[in-house]
Amino acid sequence: MDQTRIEKLREALALTNERNAARERKLANLIYIASAVALLCVAGIAINKSGIFINVTASMPVGFYEKHALPGTITPGLTVLLCPPSPEASPAIRQAIKDNWLIKSNNAPCKNHLVPFLKNIAAVPGQKITINMSGIYVDGNKLGKTKIQPVAKNGEAIVHYPLGTYTVKPGEVWVWDNSSKWAYDSRYWGPISVGNLIASASPVLTW
Repeated sequence: MDQTRIEKLREALALTNERNAARERKLANLIYIASAVALLCVAGIAINKSGIFINVTASMPVGFYEKHALPGTITPGLTVLLCPPSPEASPAIRQAIKDNWLIKSNNAPCKNHLVPFLKNIAAVPGQKITINMSGIYVDGNKLGKTKIQPVAKNGEAIVHYPLGTYTVKPGEVWVWDNSSKWAYDSRYWGPISVGNLIASASPVLTW
């Protein structure tokens, strides 16, 4: 067997080993996640009592989170569980409901049976918010991955909040999410009442 064929066989063997290793890593991750989910599900009573819930929306990484009482002072960076703004007051939310971008459930605590979702606090009363097509700016500092997407995956124009600079009013906050370029947050529907905030939240297990 000549040297060229030997080298090709070595390369093929190395590629096979690499693929097998990748499969093993993926399987190990799946087993880890399944085991963690099984343990949490078995402890169903403890989950309910401790306020642990599962996030299946695209608003934040999928996984288990724990709810906490809202702190006395809401600060930027806090992760919160919230109800979306009223569709009567927000054209963006009306579009989201029409196009099924928001999850509904008969047991959901939010108006119109909308399921609450997770977001991060971007700005609080007194801070300056600027929105343009490149993203959200808080007191002049741009938030990552907040570029406005003008067109949805189905080709429909996405309704966004009017471009401009705003001062966050008392009793309101602006929220954001940088988990995906398709994140749906205040760049589209603007400020939200603090009354829509249900709880703060922290991740327990995400994937």
